[in-house]
Amino acid sequence: FVPLLDALQPWQHVLNHHKYQNNYDYNKSILLVNAVPHFDTGFLLLTAQSALVSPISVLHYSTYAQEIDLLDQLTNVAAQTQCLVSAGGRFAGSVPFGRAQQPSVADYADGLDTMEFLAAEL
Repeated sequence: FVPLLDALQPWQHVLNHHKYQNNYDYNKSILLVNAVPHFDTGFLLLTAQSALVSPISVLHYSTYAQEIDLLDQLTNVAAQTQCLVSAGGRFAGSVPFGRAQQPSVADYADGLDTMEFLAAEL
């Protein structure tokens, strides 16, 4: 995790936002009181958890032994996932890093053609 933690350091300025820091302090105290193992960058908390949604200032992660295990995990949460991002679009149905917030006309949220949906509702 050291390379990831090092790569995150340029974002430590988020603690300058008092509402973010309040969330960070609160979530850190919860992890400490409950003795939950975690990594602490000083501004972001990383904890091993399979939940898709994490509180502000917390990043959930999970590990896998083989790529097939990862694919199984992704398949299990496919219905709850709007967008899958991977390096170079490595996985089927994924988009490359940097493209998640810049979809093309043919990229549909939840796999649903928005114009077709709107036309059907008229």
